[in-house]
Amino acid sequence: MSGENKYKELKKGFYNLLDDCRYNNRTQGNFSPQLEKDIENLMQVVLEWKKMPSLEGLEPSKSVHKVKNSFNQQVLNLLYQKVVYKAIDRPVLQGFLFEKGSVIATDAHILAIISMDYPKENEGKIIDKQGKIIDGNFPNYKKIMPDLSADYRKIDNPNLTPNYTQWKYASDDKYMLYNFRIDKKRIDTVKKIFAKFKETSTLYLHKTDTQQPMVFKSKTVYMLVMPMYNG
Repeated sequence: MSGENKYKELKKGFYNLLDDCRYNNRTQGNFSPQLEKDIENLMQVVLEWKKMPSLEGLEPSKSVHKVKNSFNQQVLNLLYQKVVYKAIDRPVLQGFLFEKGSVIATDAHILAIISMDYPKENEGKIIDKQGKIIDGNFPNYKKIMPDLSADYRKIDNPNLTPNYTQWKYASDDKYMLYNFRIDKKRIDTVKKIFAKFKETSTLYLHKTDTQQPMVFKSKTVYMLVMPMYNG
């Protein structure tokens, strides 16, 4: 449908809505002469529309500046595709949180924190893919970020394979073997995001508890995947 036809349909719909209001005013037993007059005036205004009137200024705009850097926009598109929560039951997770030079996204299973330049107007806001502000409070993601200096082992350049992965690390003059069965989609997400930045990840695994999150880090990217399942 062309823009002109869409406008005609909208105009027709608005006129019919006013006509319904007029009918209800006349038939519901509580007739208001002033409402009748107001409706008639509005219907005449609609009939005389030559183009859609601007609604700017009638309500606060929730549009913000989009990220203009093309590479960063590609990163946001990738995050939206792979990480951002899509279901409507948690609207605050349907966007990106812009905070202190990073963009944060999560689907409640994967947390991605990407260092990025963005318009200062975005700071502290949750913004969807279209550049609109989402009202609400983003989850306190910092609460689930583990202390990697305490009970975690570091594995440089881990070999990530779908579904089943093994890692070894040296401990007390012997090698410990980790076996994990990992969701293929989550591994694919991690690999694609690090590949986008052409950065090698460092993996952090809890020393003893395989139910703790695993963390992948590089200079630009921090990704937390939870939970882990041992095979």
